[in-house]
Amino acid sequence: MADRVEFFSNCQGVLAETIKLNVANITSPAGVGPLEKLEARIAAGAIHDSAERCDAPKCHPDTRVAVQDDLYSWVVDGDRESEHPKKIKWVTGPAGTGKTAVVGSLADRCAANGVLGATFFFASWSASIGRRQKTAFVTTIAHQLAQHREDLQTAISAAIEKNPGVFEKNLRVQMETLVLAPLREIALQCNRPQLRGAIIIDGVDECEAEQYYDTTSTGTRDKPLRTNAQDQLKILQVLQAASSDPSFPFCILIASRPERVFREFFDPENNPTLFADKLDLNEDYNADDDITLFLEAQFNFLRRRYHFSSSWPPPGAIQTLVENASGQFIYAATIIRFLDTGHREPPKALLEAVLKMGSKVKSNPLRQLDILYSHILESSPDPPLSVRWISAIRRIHFYRAHISAFNITILLQTDPESNEAEHLLGNLHSLIQIPPPGDQATTKYNFYHKSLLDFLDNPRRSSKFVHSKVLPTPACADWWVSLAIAHKEGESVWEMFKDVHNSQWVGRATNRLLSSFTMANTVEFFSHSQGVQAETINFVTKISSPGLAGVGPLEKLEGRIAAGAIHDSAERCDAPKCHPETRVAVQDDLYDWIVDGDGALEDPKKIKWVTGPAGSGKTAVMGSLAERCAADGILGATFFFASWSSSIGRRRKAAIVTTIAHQLARYHGDLRDEISKAVEANSDIFDKNLRAQMEALVLVPLRRVADRPGGPDLRGVIIIDGLDECEAEQYSDGSRAKSPPPRTNDQDQLEILQVFQTASLDPCFPFRILVASRPERVFREFFDPQSNPTLFSQKIDLHEDHNADADITLFLEAQFSRIRRRYNLPPSWPPPGAVETLVKNASGQFIYAATVIRFLDTGHQEPPKALLDAILEMGSKVNSNPLKQLDDLYSHILASSPDPPLSVRWISAIQWLRVVDMASTASNVNLLLQTDPESNEADHLLGNLHSLIRIPSPSNQATTNYDFYHKSLFDFLKNPGRCGKCVYK
Repeated sequence: MADRVEFFSNCQGVLAETIKLNVANITSPAGVGPLEKLEARIAAGAIHDSAERCDAPKCHPDTRVAVQDDLYSWVVDGDRESEHPKKIKWVTGPAGTGKTAVVGSLADRCAANGVLGATFFFASWSASIGRRQKTAFVTTIAHQLAQHREDLQTAISAAIEKNPGVFEKNLRVQMETLVLAPLREIALQCNRPQLRGAIIIDGVDECEAEQYYDTTSTGTRDKPLRTNAQDQLKILQVLQAASSDPSFPFCILIASRPERVFREFFDPENNPTLFADKLDLNEDYNADDDITLFLEAQFNFLRRRYHFSSSWPPPGAIQTLVENASGQFIYAATIIRFLDTGHREPPKALLEAVLKMGSKVKSNPLRQLDILYSHILESSPDPPLSVRWISAIRRIHFYRAHISAFNITILLQTDPESNEAEHLLGNLHSLIQIPPPGDQATTKYNFYHKSLLDFLDNPRRSSKFVHSKVLPTPACADWWVSLAIAHKEGESVWEMFKDVHNSQWVGRATNRLLSSFTMANTVEFFSHSQGVQAETINFVTKISSPGLAGVGPLEKLEGRIAAGAIHDSAERCDAPKCHPETRVAVQDDLYDWIVDGDGALEDPKKIKWVTGPAGSGKTAVMGSLAERCAADGILGATFFFASWSSSIGRRRKAAIVTTIAHQLARYHGDLRDEISKAVEANSDIFDKNLRAQMEALVLVPLRRVADRPGGPDLRGVIIIDGLDECEAEQYSDGSRAKSPPPRTNDQDQLEILQVFQTASLDPCFPFRILVASRPERVFREFFDPQSNPTLFSQKIDLHEDHNADADITLFLEAQFSRIRRRYNLPPSWPPPGAVETLVKNASGQFIYAATVIRFLDTGHQEPPKALLDAILEMGSKVNSNPLKQLDDLYSHILASSPDPPLSVRWISAIQWLRVVDMASTASNVNLLLQTDPESNEADHLLGNLHSLIRIPSPSNQATTNYDFYHKSLFDFLKNPGRCGKCVYK
């Protein structure tokens, strides 16, 4: 949500200057125990017996018995015949095969028999973000495990007490701290019963990616969006690592659709000894008998309800429906809802219509479901408009999950006195859960199954129902959503709105929407919304009071850090790391310097600069080194700047000293008390400059600890990465005539360097400092040995001092092996000499190799073999220019577009839209740039550029931005000497 949203200028019927939404953080009140802190971080609705899952699907009595028995037997007995039992089993099957029903029923059975460890049911439709993303996954598992035994609860409580920042860490650290370490602790206790049972994870394929940066910030333009598959893979890897720990007593059941990330992860050829045999509900179990039982029971129910004769349904009807279902329970369930809920025709006539559809295409298990969905949608008086309403409901729920059916109806219908919702949706009760009139003010629309949305998202399945991205007049929803997710759109969206829609409807829609967004009914506004007048409306949705009485000094300090800047934070869960066995020499050199310093020098230097151009792997090296130092107990603190981060603390200098001090207090117990005293004694320290903060929060505590008799021998390294990405803090109002000139980025970067230089010179400062950045002028001048010959250790230039060819070779060989498996290519591919040629072309730049792999592997219309042949034909003509081959590669990829100059103009426009903070979701960009609103110009121009641009899938384009993989593309396009005709304007 934006800190400030200005809108409604130039709209009829609405007068407003500023509507401001203020959002701040929550500080936990004093006295809250560790387990209460844990409970506040869970996704309660994801647990199998939660209130949110009260109407979740379960297996109909006497159905799916065989599959449930097989799974329960595996939970209880495992792989008895195996010498090394596997602890993870994958349950899969396409949409509608009943995965959630099976594992939900299994969870109930395990709980009743005392063999359930924990559950987590992901759901992309949930109002709880914790069920849609991975944030609360480990905490929810740990919370449930803490309920099993008092000693485990005590161990988990102690872990949180000792590591209060664990909730900001990545999943791997959370699993180690909150689950594995407590399990190891209680495993050492004698005469206690062993824990056992299952941890059941359902719907991992519905887990959506967390984005750790502000997608509308200008600093994010070269930062690719994280994909759902990335977070899904993180969950799988964390569970796999946990299952391999000897103290982990549980087996793990994972249920998902057979998407690529799961197929590859559970591929027995890749990991033949890690997983139990998968269970495919579509292939391994014939569901026909179970579907028959279900239909017979439901038809008995319908006969009693509607007083039909015992001869209904007609002979052969159930058999036909079972054949049409093709093993998909969702087909049978939708049929029953279609016959039983809210339709104007009697069930007999409806069943006859369904049976007349026939079963024409048996080879496609989705064909009959598609025909059924089409038939139901066509029963609406206006199917295209009904589908647009469905699209609107879906998109509004994505942003504001709690909007009631009443508010959506007011928003979308063209006549406020009409009954348009009932007219359009009345026959669709089998697809949409429509609240009765008396409940519509408090209850929302819901979809029965995600397969309906999959059907509508796929033009090949739902061609006649493909919906326009622009909603019908008045279409306020589409524009409101665009406005709500933008930061500083101002009047830009509304300037377009008045040319497309009836502006007089904005007032009514806004009245309903804003009233539903407020946390409580404490603000009265916008009644009879025509002619609204407002100057300023403040919605305070969360209140932060770090200075509340009772909040300890270390909690105050924690409230001022940039948690995402720490090396093992959740925000850095997919940060680049060195590929296994690569960059070994440079890591060893840096590690040796950290441990041994500069050898025989009388006056060892405590600061070393690591540099190299964009793409040379600085952040990957620093991240891998930080993990190695942490494992060996010699990591003091880390700070990874990132201009793309949503956390202003990672983009600016304000939180660097506090974040360093916070880590020193956590990692070194002897410093904790002294840093706590320093915060207590300097209540205004957070408003001081960096020099004063470093003195008070770091150097003074270090001196006091050093003065103690027999004090600790502190040592190790502080790692600062990406300092060239630090943006300047502005302390003046630039709109005022007499304000000073704005501060520059290099001013704040230099201040940070000077503060750490001063700290390193203090005799009580025991740490070495590694600073990694591009070789920008401020760094070249600061670390110039002629200017400061005695202050700094010799720099390391990743491009000049370490030949990366061998590492790039290892990387390419590993990636080609993966691509061979994915595309079933022969072992002779790539051809002899191909890897060597690519390594020469890379000229030491990992970004070249990474771009080649993405070009071969993602979103192109030609096969990898043909794409690689084209790259190899470029040759290696200019060895003296390390950027030449990267330039040739970028030129070749851009040339694969049907219209390269126009594609570059689109890239330029996307970049410009982000700079001015307009609504730059992919769908908004497409609508703005393409010449024909009904065309598919975006895909036509950008379809072959997936290796350069992260292009959202069609279903996500309304909510997701275009993004760029690496800043080097812009460096290329902005330099006419490098890009020639493709110059970026």
